[in-house]
Amino acid sequence: MILTSPIFRKNKNFNLINSFVSLDGQSVINYGDKEHIKKLSENGCFVCPATKQNWKGMCGKECNYCITNKNVCFHIHFSGQKK
Repeated sequence: MILTSPIFRKNKNFNLINSFVSLDGQSVINYGDKEHIKKLSENGCFVCPATKQNWKGMCGKECNYCITNKNVCFHIHFSGQKK
């Protein structure tokens, strides 16, 4: 499997986040539009602040939740959706 490659084990600047979270006993993607993220956050997922509109922080400095915890979800990139 590619994740066992030495490049991933040795690179300390690399953070791989599972793209699936459990919701009602099923695996669902951890990113999406506002409605999907609302449903995930209501069921215990942490919403990445960097994917929220107008966040001024810095990933890894003001927030490192996705590095140290599970069940993180992300707003899909804002291309084409109302902010």
